[in-house]
Amino acid sequence: MQTQTQTALPALTPLGQTATAGPWSLSVIEVATGSDAATRVASANAGNATAPDGVGYLLAHVQATNTGATPLVLNMADFTATGSDGVLRPAASLAGPTPELQGTVAAGATIDGWLPLLVDDPTAATLWFESILLGGDWSSAILGLTEQAAIPAFDPAAAPDANAGSDPSSPAAVGTAVRAGDWAVTVIRTGNGQEVYDNSDYGLRALAQSGDDISTWLGVYLRVTNLSSRPANFSPNALMLCDTDGEVWDNVMALNAPTPDVARRLVPGASREGWAAFQLKPYSPGTLARVAPSVVADAPRYVSLSGSAASGTTTTAATTPSGTPAALDVVAGDTVVTTDSEVNLRSEPSPTGQIVAELAKDTRLTVTGDAVEAGGYTWYPVTVVETGDTGYVVSTFLAKAS
Repeated sequence: MQTQTQTALPALTPLGQTATAGPWSLSVIEVATGSDAATRVASANAGNATAPDGVGYLLAHVQATNTGATPLVLNMADFTATGSDGVLRPAASLAGPTPELQGTVAAGATIDGWLPLLVDDPTAATLWFESILLGGDWSSAILGLTEQAAIPAFDPAAAPDANAGSDPSSPAAVGTAVRAGDWAVTVIRTGNGQEVYDNSDYGLRALAQSGDDISTWLGVYLRVTNLSSRPANFSPNALMLCDTDGEVWDNVMALNAPTPDVARRLVPGASREGWAAFQLKPYSPGTLARVAPSVVADAPRYVSLSGSAASGTTTTAATTPSGTPAALDVVAGDTVVTTDSEVNLRSEPSPTGQIVAELAKDTRLTVTGDAVEAGGYTWYPVTVVETGDTGYVVSTFLAKAS
């Protein structure tokens, strides 16, 4: 945890110019995006994975000079990047082009190398430097990776009621935002084990295939917003299950989160929606969650996952009071689009229905009938415009096409 006083973000250093970050002098000397970057990543190592849905590879060739009086270590982990979504993604863990940008740099010496990065919008991409070893604002910098690069800016979010969910005996309800430290956190809904399984990677699926009972799995889908003036991490441990006294269930295992994972580093004002997941025990009903992004600095807030509202709390339009996603303002014949990647199109309106197809983000669908309430979800019968596949999709992952 940094102890330095946090001030305003450093100014953006345009592409081609040199930024000063404490003893470091940094400049971007070459950038590759799009198919060029993807091809170079793939050719660097056959084991390198393709970029996940919603983001693409960007390669930055950076030069760094140690202007200090002692040797300094430069790590790839000192760098993150974002496009327009405000999610600061670290340098990708893969074998990128050589040379890689890391090593011990003597006083007065210069090093250069490549950073393999993942960004949602390469046209607006920025590179963020925050030295792990030096710490503090004095050693940070933001560099543009394109001529159009800009620091992502977001409309100021209204801070939630500071007292909402402050007492575990009177928790906030599903759909109600709570203020935990510098974060606004809203539990949107919960998901059962089958949904957690369907949206998970091969590692968690392998756990189920080895005999783990997925009926004990609980997914929590939430929205988080960084209300501070600095980049901040919403960690995987920021949301935990607890008993009625607010004590965390130490023996409840946190699972690798389904896609999308809510745990990310965000720029000021940015929001993200995603999952956290847990494996319940017989003694842990999983109906109360504790939100504490920093157990050292933040007073915890509590949210009931059962849908019961505390006195004076309200729910958002995204959910009904029971926590079931609400119906959309659409009728048969309207066109909708998927709002996330790997959205399941099921043969029937049930979390256990056969998966007909996994739909990419922004897939266009035609609504073919009325909404169906089943299994704690609101489902729409749809036809995929491009393929003609038919089935049901949960309303949470749909939006009316403009």
